[in-house]
Amino acid sequence: MTVPVYLPPARTVASNRMVTDQVDFFNSGARVAGILTSGLVLEVYLNGSVVAWTLASGAGVPDVRVAAGKVYWTEFSAGYYSVRLFPNSVGLWRIILTDTARSQAVSFTYDVVSQASSVGTVGIRTSFTKG
Repeated sequence: MTVPVYLPPARTVASNRMVTDQVDFFNSGARVAGILTSGLVLEVYLNGSVVAWTLASGAGVPDVRVAAGKVYWTEFSAGYYSVRLFPNSVGLWRIILTDTARSQAVSFTYDVVSQASSVGTVGIRTSFTKG
C-alpha cells in the first residue's frame, strides 16, 4: 500500500527578488502575540538539502536591507507576523518555522526560477469562449 505524501504547494518566484509571506500562530483559536525569534526554530532547505540560514528580527529592517542568509521575522501588528527572505539560488526552497512553546509549525515552499523563465508566470490567466 502506498502512503500518500503531502507536499505543500510551491509558490513560483523570480530569482533575485525578496519573498514576503504572512505567518499565523494560534492558541485556542486566538492569535498569539509577542512571539520572538528566540521562541522559534528555523529550518531552511534548498532542493532537499539543509541550508544554514539564521532567523533574525526584521523590526526596523527596510526591504532594501533584506539579504540572503537570513529569514527576517516581524510582528507587524499584535498576533500578525511576516517573514522576508532573499533566496540566492534557483531551485525549490522550503522554510519551516516551529513555535516551540505551542508545538506548532508552519511551512512555506518556493520554486525560485530564473527571471527569464518567470516571465508570464505571475498574474491570472483566463480564457473566454462564446457559448
